[in-house]
Amino acid sequence: MDTQQAQSMDQLQADVLRLLDELIVTVEDAEKDQLIAPVADDRPHSAALRAEADAVRRLELRMPIVAPMKAGKSTLINAIVGHELLPARALAMTTLPTQIELSDTAERPTLRLPTQTQDFFRQLLNTVRPKLPGRRLDELVRAHPHLGGVLGRLNDGRFGDIPAEVVGHGEVQQVLTDINDLVRLAAVVGVPDDTAGSLPQAPVLRTPYRRRPELQESTAQGRLAIVDTPGPDEQGMAPRLTNAVGAELRRSHVVLIVLDYTRMGGEADAKVLKLAEPILDMIGRDKLYVVVNKIDQRSEQGSLPTAELRQLVSSLLDLPDSGPARVFETSAHRALAAARVLTAIDAGVRAEQTADHAAFRSLAELVEPIVRRRARMFTLSITDWREEAQAVWDESGLPELLEGTVTELRRQAMPMVLTSAVAKLQAAVGVVGDAARLRLKAATADRAKVESELNSLRREMVKLENQRAAVPKSGDLMKNLDRHLRGKLDDCRAEASRLIKNLGTDTDDERGFLRGVLSKVFSPLKGRKQRSEGVYAYDEHEKGAAQATLNEINGTATAALRSLLDKARNDMITASAEWTRQRIVEQETAVRPILDSATRRLGVAFDLQLQLPAPEFSAARLDQGSRQPKQEEHQRTRTEIYHEEVRLARYLWFKKGLKERTREVSYVEHTYVVSIPQLRDELNASFKEALNDLTLELQAYVSDDVATQIADYYRRMDAFMTQHQHSLKQVQADWSADDQHRARVQDRVKALAQVVEQHRGQLAALAGQLARGHSA
Repeated sequence: MDTQQAQSMDQLQADVLRLLDELIVTVEDAEKDQLIAPVADDRPHSAALRAEADAVRRLELRMPIVAPMKAGKSTLINAIVGHELLPARALAMTTLPTQIELSDTAERPTLRLPTQTQDFFRQLLNTVRPKLPGRRLDELVRAHPHLGGVLGRLNDGRFGDIPAEVVGHGEVQQVLTDINDLVRLAAVVGVPDDTAGSLPQAPVLRTPYRRRPELQESTAQGRLAIVDTPGPDEQGMAPRLTNAVGAELRRSHVVLIVLDYTRMGGEADAKVLKLAEPILDMIGRDKLYVVVNKIDQRSEQGSLPTAELRQLVSSLLDLPDSGPARVFETSAHRALAAARVLTAIDAGVRAEQTADHAAFRSLAELVEPIVRRRARMFTLSITDWREEAQAVWDESGLPELLEGTVTELRRQAMPMVLTSAVAKLQAAVGVVGDAARLRLKAATADRAKVESELNSLRREMVKLENQRAAVPKSGDLMKNLDRHLRGKLDDCRAEASRLIKNLGTDTDDERGFLRGVLSKVFSPLKGRKQRSEGVYAYDEHEKGAAQATLNEINGTATAALRSLLDKARNDMITASAEWTRQRIVEQETAVRPILDSATRRLGVAFDLQLQLPAPEFSAARLDQGSRQPKQEEHQRTRTEIYHEEVRLARYLWFKKGLKERTREVSYVEHTYVVSIPQLRDELNASFKEALNDLTLELQAYVSDDVATQIADYYRRMDAFMTQHQHSLKQVQADWSADDQHRARVQDRVKALAQVVEQHRGQLAALAGQLARGHSA
């Protein structure tokens, strides 16, 4: 979006807000004088318009950030916010998505867990606690030192309830650490490792931030919401994007993927592409922007210059050639060091306090690596410190990143929000205008005609209610949905069946995705002798190798089956949305003649052209479990050689020696068995259960969704008919008033009709500008 386009869109936003405010006043006056009826559910038209105005003013700008482990994602987010908001440590931290809202009014960070999310973590806590007794705490801590804090608090009872809301930096960081570590611990102690995939809704973190030019101007009419997401390559966690992350990616207009400059080139490029593939499959390349972080590690020799690096990343991810810049270089830790100092200066830190202030000491270490010279920096004035920090910030690459991505966010989000607002404004103007004109015409008509039209409207409203009653019941709708989804389910079952059937074989019959999975599963078995078909025995000293082989096969197969479930879920969601749309179209087809009849008859009776309401058509987890090789005990005997002390000869009674003897000794031999047929049976049962759960979950959701959409449709249609009935009843009420009152009412209605016509013309012009601007 160039400067002229941005200014044009800003002006359109201002014009839409001005018109909304004017129309709200007009509609409130009409409601006060009972010139128009309430909309469905007795919610005033003015309240609906106020909600729309709030959406236009807030203009939420959503930007998820996805990164491989330890690419500097949390540091980048902290730098954007201006202080150390998210917890960080040497090992990967984030296991769950968190929405971070930058607020102009918040004084302290506030973390809120929606009710369903709070219940999710409470249930997870109750699942993990019983699995800890009997385990050696010291062994768990040695194996997973980053979980030592949460293990210790769970062990001694200091880990309390999961709060719905916490306020303050320390409190927010502690709860974020707790809930992320709880998910990690669940995987360690044997809770299915797809726990994060079941998160119903991301926690919401609302925080103050340091206002700066590249955010101040770009978010003046919008609110930036960053979504912190877990790394898709993290070991030990679900090897796929979770549902919650996927939902966040689909809802957003721009997605940032953060790459580590120090890992670019060679084999790392293939890994980057592999990590990005599921994101690209979900959102497409048009939404994707790339940040190459840790660019300060670029050395003088053997490093890619900026232009070549951007070309490499663009080529690797096949980013669009035209349009705005999509690859940015940053040094997030330098940006954070500068931002912390600038934030402290804004908060009022004085020059004499800088030597004892952690933010200033960190920046001094960056700016002046020589310790002897570093002390001089603490003699600087606050103005000098600001200049130093601003220079580091400007060179970090963050200003270009924020300006580019937030501007693109507004370019994508603004037209959609404004188009929605203008459409609702036009609908409201149509309702108010039709009500005013019908009342004016009916006031001068014959009383018998008004009464006749009222009776006709009553009959048509009865027809509408009968049509609503004829909507198929939920059970019949679900049978219809089952038939609609059967093909998707059969495809998923067939592919899973082929995968499980060929598990552990070196088959060449499969291609593509399945071939890659089967090859990876067979790899640890290649060259090993089978005891029987698909059964591999490991000696007693090979117990670790048996467990490692089973873990690799089980993990690879489970990840592949999860991918099939995810594909089935997405296919069924798409098919269900289309099915739901068709059900609403069926109702529209049945109801439209009733509305047409009422509209035409009223138009003829009172010489009007009334506006019909526009149709509105809106577009599991698999348990990997913990499996161990089967331990077999075999009773064996072996010949054992031993020595017995005896006399060497009868005549040498005083001299003894050792004589070698043999004996048969029984012993127990342990063998560890990796049975592919048994694993197939277990995976098959688990997959069937997961697919069944997914189908039931989707059916329940769709059942509620289609029922809600049909109910909303009939409420809108009923409101349309009720509005005309209200206008005619008000005319009847006016008949009993004196002439002076009727004249006063007529004057108010005429004035309302004139104002509405002015609004109608202004809205038509705005809709045209939006259409031209969006196409440009």
